[in-house]
Amino acid sequence: MNKIKNLKFISLVAVFCFVISYFGLLSPTTAYFYESQDNRYDVTFSLLTDSKTVSEKAVNFNLKGATKFEDFGEYLFDEVVFEQYITVKNVGEIPARVYIDVDIPAESAENGLEYIVLKTEKAASGEELPQITQSVVASGSQKGELKTMIETQLNTFNASFVDGISQNDAITILNAYNQSHLEYSNAPLLEIGESVGFRILYWAEYGLIENTLKDTSNISKLSYSSTITVNVAQDKEEAAPSITSAS
Repeated sequence: MNKIKNLKFISLVAVFCFVISYFGLLSPTTAYFYESQDNRYDVTFSLLTDSKTVSEKAVNFNLKGATKFEDFGEYLFDEVVFEQYITVKNVGEIPARVYIDVDIPAESAENGLEYIVLKTEKAASGEELPQITQSVVASGSQKGELKTMIETQLNTFNASFVDGISQNDAITILNAYNQSHLEYSNAPLLEIGESVGFRILYWAEYGLIENTLKDTSNISKLSYSSTITVNVAQDKEEAAPSITSAS
């Protein structure tokens, strides 16, 4: 019996030494990270290179209706969007900027898929990010939280985003806003231990698939996909990844 216990102990020591040795042998230019695997997922990283892709996640979903994000009287927007929530935390030893790139494949774009990236407030080391809850709205009674947030963000970004704006002008502003998240000056800087959250909202823009929806049963047959890439880079402009968002 003692021999069995001793063998188990030796085995555990050997495994422990292997783990220590493995991490000890990692290149000093390696970035390591952890990504959870649900729809509201976390990315934890430690950056030791100039820049690194730390997460690339495929997202697939169906939408239960189309909407008009540019219509300030659209009260049902929150009920037909799909939301992906991401938190990113710096557990390394140097500050780093976070760049969120969202790719929409051609088929989804042809079926009217649009998106927006909304950034939450940062949380300091040891603090938790605010809890994100599903926006609940009594049908048609008032504008939802997400719709209000989009209108506020886009109007702050470009004062031309106001009630009555045309769809083409609204989409031009939306695309410029999403692209701005990939610029060095707008990418959130995470000090050591800090976290930041991103809410990525997807919807089918009614005006882009109006003809498809003449048969109202079609919306339930439209499947959508997207790829979300999280890049991190040292806090210097020349280290920023070269990304042009394709939307």
